[in-house]
Amino acid sequence: MQSKSDPKETLIPIALIVLGLVILLVLGLSAGANTGQLLTALALTAIVGTVLMVVTAFLTAKLIKVSFGDRRAAILKFAGIYLISLAIGLSFTFVGAPLIVIVLSFVLILWLFDVTVYQAAIFTLVRWVISVLIALALMLVQRQR
Repeated sequence: MQSKSDPKETLIPIALIVLGLVILLVLGLSAGANTGQLLTALALTAIVGTVLMVVTAFLTAKLIKVSFGDRRAAILKFAGIYLISLAIGLSFTFVGAPLIVIVLSFVLILWLFDVTVYQAAIFTLVRWVISVLIALALMLVQRQR
């Protein structure tokens, strides 16, 4: 178990959040996005993405009886993992960018939560399934219009 003074509990997740947001902001501004709309989109993306990561953690915990530790620290970690992975993934324009996001998220889950490879793999798989289901639902909604 990690102590409260462990940088992986607060310092590193906050650094990942800040770095991820800065990269996303630079990417958005360089693409010509409106600053106000971009900030709103970043806030919504951060909130929704973090919530989805927490839902993934709850499902994973139920499936394989794993703990992600203190809730507040876990939420910070999930936000950091989500934002830095998204930012790095969007920084690449080739077809393999989603694989980079998956691998980076997997490695960060392993490192920040001190879980086993099996536990991180199950988390990653559950997250992928949730993402695919959301994408399919959005596609169905879009077709209905």
